[in-house]
Amino acid sequence: RRQENRESLLKDVVVKEEQKRQQWRDVLKPKAEILAEMLAADEIDFKQIECEAVGIGVNAWQIGGVSCMRELRDLTLELAGEKNKSVVDYIGVWWDGIGSWRQPSLV
Repeated sequence: RRQENRESLLKDVVVKEEQKRQQWRDVLKPKAEILAEMLAADEIDFKQIECEAVGIGVNAWQIGGVSCMRELRDLTLELAGEKNKSVVDYIGVWWDGIGSWRQPSLV
């Protein structure tokens, strides 16, 4: 009986987590499209784009912390990949220091 309760609780948690991720994706899709365009841009004003990307990252942090930021980054890379095969992921660099987000190590 205890095992059934644990499994039921775990199932509920997984379902709620997936619902939350889907809500984030729905809310963040317009921002992901903007970020995808930034990543794919040939000629860019890097400082202006970085400022706008930081604002988008802060907004995602306020909505749901690092998990939400990861979801936005993943969605952005999906969209960018659909439009352009070779995209450099600057998001980790742009968002370094927002909340507990850290730039990935190159080592």
